[in-house]
Amino acid sequence: LCTSLLCVCARCVADAVRRLIAGGEEKPSSLPAADSPLGAVLVALGARYIAGGSQVENPIAQFHLRNGALVARIVAGADRSRRGARRSLGLMANYEYAPGVSRRGQRFRRTHTAEVSAEVSALIHAKL
Repeated sequence: LCTSLLCVCARCVADAVRRLIAGGEEKPSSLPAADSPLGAVLVALGARYIAGGSQVENPIAQFHLRNGALVARIVAGADRSRRGARRSLGLMANYEYAPGVSRRGQRFRRTHTAEVSAEVSALIHAKL
């Protein structure tokens, strides 16, 4: 795999994802660390995915977003089990029920777009 964020290429990401999903000999501990180049890319892609809202198939995410939660943080390696690796590449979203819950819930149900924290917004707009 590439060793610098500037060197992370689509092939490296695709190969790593393929190995993780295949489950073959790979162990859950082979999930990329959050501070690794691949981990940084996966976190940014996870942020982009969850902010899209309407395409999110996870019932827990849908529950929180429909109820007006703010996507506060995306955490790499939060679920290092084989199931977590297959379902979300170990990524997990943290939600915050801050003031404006009712407004955010109504907006999500109407536009299918999640409201995100400044931290998650920076991930969404990061150059990959």
